[in-house]
Amino acid sequence: MMFIGGCGRKSVPASVSGNDVSTAVEETQTLPDGEYSVEVTLEGGSGKASISSPAKIIMENGEMNAEIIWSSSNFDYLILDGTKYLPEIKDARSCFYIPVSEDRAELDIKADTTAMSKPHEIDYKLIFSWESLCDSSGESVDAGVAVSSVKSESRQLSEHVSISTELGNARKMDLYYAEEFDVWYYDGGYRELRTVDGNRILVIPEGKDIPSDLDSDVKVLMDPVDDIYLVSTASMDYFDKTDSLDRLKFASLEAGKWESAGVNEKMASGDIIYAGKYSSPDYELLKAGECKLVIENTMILHSPQVSEKLEELGFTVMIDMSSYEPDPLGRAEWIRFYGAMLGCEEKADEAYDKQRIAAEKVRSEVAAENPDVKKTALIFYFTENGMVNVKTSSDYLATMIEQCGAEYLYKSPEGQTAGSTSATISSEDFYSMALNADILIYNTTISGNVASKEELTADYGLITGFAAYKNDEIYRMNSNVFQNPMSAGEIMEEMYLLITSGEEAGDDHIFFDRL
Repeated sequence: MMFIGGCGRKSVPASVSGNDVSTAVEETQTLPDGEYSVEVTLEGGSGKASISSPAKIIMENGEMNAEIIWSSSNFDYLILDGTKYLPEIKDARSCFYIPVSEDRAELDIKADTTAMSKPHEIDYKLIFSWESLCDSSGESVDAGVAVSSVKSESRQLSEHVSISTELGNARKMDLYYAEEFDVWYYDGGYRELRTVDGNRILVIPEGKDIPSDLDSDVKVLMDPVDDIYLVSTASMDYFDKTDSLDRLKFASLEAGKWESAGVNEKMASGDIIYAGKYSSPDYELLKAGECKLVIENTMILHSPQVSEKLEELGFTVMIDMSSYEPDPLGRAEWIRFYGAMLGCEEKADEAYDKQRIAAEKVRSEVAAENPDVKKTALIFYFTENGMVNVKTSSDYLATMIEQCGAEYLYKSPEGQTAGSTSATISSEDFYSMALNADILIYNTTISGNVASKEELTADYGLITGFAAYKNDEIYRMNSNVFQNPMSAGEIMEEMYLLITSGEEAGDDHIFFDRL
């Protein structure tokens, strides 16, 4: 073990006990030297301790270190990967500098606290949301370290070629908005599912044979597709809305943490079993439970060793790319992808059409009005260290705001990586940007709930001078906005009311509340 102390400097070691898919490009980038910030959460312990987020990231000579600031000065050392780190004390809080890398989203650490009668080591987990990485000006950046990706400017599905000469003619599913997948139907009930990252899956109908001339990279699923480990939390909504929860056997969130009551009930009864997070699945549990398919989200790109391990063990793995869809209705249309996979296309189409028609009605009304002056809006929350996190214009909720007729204030930097949906800005920049905003929407997902606009003044007293504060146009975005891509049309209906009339959706409003 090694002692590390003071700004990440190593001291004397001491002994201590304890695409075009067919031409996808492998990219490895190194961040320029400088300071950055990233959202980080702390898990473990009694829940009394906390850390500042976003955390400062220091890049120097190709080495990346994170500044971890605790809520008190009671932590006298931290152990990561067998190395002990000593703190600096900043503003009466323990501050550690530890090495990090973008290909490790979760770090298991031990922190020694002197707050008890005797010093005591406590196990914690640091979880870095690398997609939130920002530079010193608050602009989103892509760390890109050791992550395999498809260049955004060439990310598209390749030209379709029949998957087998034995299957006859192929018919393509007609899509409305989705760009990150396609589905092809063959005679006899065979379905080919393709995603933009190059995955090809062939679903074999019951009683049918696997074609003998499939390419080695084609993944095969047998009907009925079940015993699924669903890691992608937003994708749960697709299964819920097609009455397909019985196809799932494992999930990546524990009971009680889902927005869907049906999912929580199935987990409480043991019909769906918690099998660990994306970065640390319970391989033995999945193997014993004969898992047939693992559905990941794009966070797995930051832990490629996990997907490699799953495939080594014989699991079929795919990545849900719905979060990369540029249009909210494209994201919702992924229910049709899963409808084809599970053989429940009619239910999927019915659920999708309900949201599509509602959203298109709003868009038509906005187009007909075409106001000369648009209202302005911004989604935000205050961080623990006095910064402000905002949704960027590439986020699907910001896109919805613009489709509802308002101007979204934070513009995504040109060339920003797909999936980068938030940025952290200074309080001064927030003031300049949001002072005269017509509508402000407070994001409760990470920051926690607030009951009134007066509560916001504890974090930022100057907000009382903002136009939205004076005009009672600050709203709380409820947690049920998330994990619910199949509510796109209903969310837009509520947004449209807020923007055009300054009214909540009567007694039926479920996504936004006026503070």
